[in-house]
Amino acid sequence: MAKPTIRRFEAAKFQRTLADWIQSQMDTFDTELKNDLPTLRARSRDASINDPYARRYFKSITTNVIGPDGIRLKMAVRNGTGKPDTLANILIEERWERFSRNVTTDGQNMREALKLFLETVARDGEVFVVIRRGEQFGPYMMQLQFFESEYVDVKYDGRAKNGNRIVAGIERDEYSKPVAYYFFKHHPQSHGQYNAERIRIPAKDVIHGYSRERVMQGRGYPWLSAGLIALTHLKEYQKSELIAARIASAKMGFFTRPPGENELGDEEDPNDENALRQEVEAGVFDILPSGYSLQTFDPQNPTANFGNFVKIILRSVAASVGVSYHTLANDLESTSYSSLRQGALDERETFKELQMLLIERFLTPVFEEWLNLVLAFRLDNIRLPLELYDKFNTPHWRPRTWQWIDPQKETNAIKAQLDYKLRSRTDVARALGMDYMDVLNEIAAENANAENVGVQLNPEAPPEEQPEQPQEDEDNE
Repeated sequence: MAKPTIRRFEAAKFQRTLADWIQSQMDTFDTELKNDLPTLRARSRDASINDPYARRYFKSITTNVIGPDGIRLKMAVRNGTGKPDTLANILIEERWERFSRNVTTDGQNMREALKLFLETVARDGEVFVVIRRGEQFGPYMMQLQFFESEYVDVKYDGRAKNGNRIVAGIERDEYSKPVAYYFFKHHPQSHGQYNAERIRIPAKDVIHGYSRERVMQGRGYPWLSAGLIALTHLKEYQKSELIAARIASAKMGFFTRPPGENELGDEEDPNDENALRQEVEAGVFDILPSGYSLQTFDPQNPTANFGNFVKIILRSVAASVGVSYHTLANDLESTSYSSLRQGALDERETFKELQMLLIERFLTPVFEEWLNLVLAFRLDNIRLPLELYDKFNTPHWRPRTWQWIDPQKETNAIKAQLDYKLRSRTDVARALGMDYMDVLNEIAAENANAENVGVQLNPEAPPEEQPEQPQEDEDNE
């Protein structure tokens, strides 16, 4: 007789209360997504339009991650002696700035493209960007074209003519490296009908933006997936409470009479003694006919627990996407400095990860392809040798930073770190999104300009007055 299996992990036990919990999940992630992704994507898009908290989330991540200035390029090209190659740095930075003014085929600048990339990945789970090359695509012979995720069919599997596997619309080699993407030629639901004609685009021409969380994961899913049900229930609950509150605010009642009493008269007949007015004015009291009474309908809504319930739901949704409750709910009531500071610091780490997603998945491949074209064709009067591509391919990306929560305390902390040689001024400037050499050059220029016009920017502080010493009492000598 076989011995019964003993499960040491509580979460692996079979219990009546856990009967509806998934017990087997052995498929690949892309296989699991095949049936669920279209529905998840549609519901996430609906929430981004109609749910105020979902809309708040998407707007908050683009505002905090990208900011008003986008992610700036600061080149770090060095010559053979290790010193900065100032000419090459300035040249590449200026040309990149020109390219960034019109970076997509439909005329968006780089900041707008970054915002579209991030918000689409967050809402839909992924986005596809095709790199278009040629003289028709601007002075730098390159522009980007965005495609939403349904252009690559998640249910399309098979074998390519070269023997490679096609999984979820992506052709991969034997090592699972993407080789090509199969795009619908037109939107699959364009013109009210299903369009199945596909175009194979090599992987070197495609940027696939998504957040990878599982081994063998080839497609992304909406970031709000874990919170969509809670947000939907919350929206319906708030709607019900709103309707109930409107009913409660409109006081109503019913006239009751015992059996056998006469019917009420005609309210519109002023001579009818049995008539009873059913519309009243403030401060006016009527006398009910004999035997009649008034039964009021007075529901109490919203309930006393309404606010707490909303907070509990929104806290769970905020936890699922890595932002603070205060950010998601736009609620600063009953908060302290400590809680706000800790929540801000935690979510800023999430924002920093999203900045790296943009840099690694979008900006870096775009810059490398742009630099290769610029050097190869010497576009816009750039006379830098292509054979030194690796030397010039040294971008340092400067994403937005955040203001200190308590400037005085944090400034004192930084000063102490500098005094104890635990941090460099270069690192402090980098944390603020600045280049220390730029700071020094600006200070030097300010001092020179001030000296030219006879202004002293840093006057010497007056000597501190010494406090008077109390004179000793002669009687105490």
